Amino acid sequence: QISELVETHGKSLKNDPNNSEWWTILGYCYLTLGDFPNAFAAYAHALRNYHNSRDPNFWYAMGIVYEHYKYNESAIDCFRKVFEYNINFPYANDIFFRLGIIHRLLEDYDNSIAYFNKVKNSPPNHLRYEDVRFQIAYTYQLQKQYDKAMEIYSDLHNHFPDSLKLTQQYCWFMYMQYKDSN
Repeated sequence: QISELVETHGKSLKNDPNNSEWWTILGYCYLTLGDFPNAFAAYAHALRNYHNSRDPNFWYAMGIVYEHYKYNESAIDCFRKVFEYNINFPYANDIFFRLGIIHRLLEDYDNSIAYFNKVKNSPPNHLRYEDVRFQIAYTYQLQKQYDKAMEIYSDLHNHFPDSLKLTQQYCWFMYMQYKDSN
């Protein structure tokens, strides 16, 4: 069905190439398919005539595309617009989680942790409470708040001793902490 929408709107855009609504739908279709290059192109076309859009769904999708390409400041701006136009946006926790990641990439660790804390009790996208805590621990590690990171890693490892990825991260963290001690 999505492929059919892509084909239909692609043909329609040949007759009306400035139709931002159709470009937006096309961008959404590409985003759903995981085709970020075409999603970016479609949203870029839409943005030309739709830059004053008050549609939070448009800004959410545009933010996801910007985030994918590491245009972090632009992604943050798009996600802010989502809340400007709909304070009760249904995917707010997904945005908060994404903002946690983005702020960590920008080395703004305090804001990163604040965003992760907003979603840890109701994580987005099939994540669990423990997944978000892992992100918090890793952020503390990068922030050089090693005691806080160790506390979370240790607790998570005690609860999930069979998790290979968690054990690897925990061991790597401990190695980095104690490699120079005798």
